[in-house]
Amino acid sequence: MSRRHQADPINGVEVVQRHWPLDGPYTAESIVAATDAIGELHRYLAHATIGSARNALPNAPGAYPLFGNLAYSAHIHGEVLRNLSRWAGDLAGDSSLRHDEYRGPDQTPARTAAQDAAGELRRAAGSSEAVGNAVSNAHGAIGHLYHELDRGLDR
Repeated sequence: MSRRHQADPINGVEVVQRHWPLDGPYTAESIVAATDAIGELHRYLAHATIGSARNALPNAPGAYPLFGNLAYSAHIHGEVLRNLSRWAGDLAGDSSLRHDEYRGPDQTPARTAAQDAAGELRRAAGSSEAVGNAVSNAHGAIGHLYHELDRGLDR
């Protein structure tokens, strides 16, 4: 797989919309592929914000859109987790659902596992919302920062 080393701008929104249009189609494969992409993008950000790579952000104003995008992402992440929590809760009512460790007609273990998953996803959604709020606050704080340079103000 080749890596990008050019400095040409990337329109992330266009890249995502080309592969995952908001109006679908939605398939299990496309949803899993989207989570693969999200994971790789988070991995990229982790590398881009450590050590000397942090210098890619030249100043405080340059970080402002980054913080805003991360806050938005965390809030949307919470929405996804709430949606999946409802999905897992609905799964508990599926009469064909079985648990792989408890064979037989008793659906209780399967329903319990689905309900447990729903509860954990609800809890994770709340945590994601808290992350979004904290990053939103950081976004607001960094928005007030600028650098005084020899030739004037860099805003």
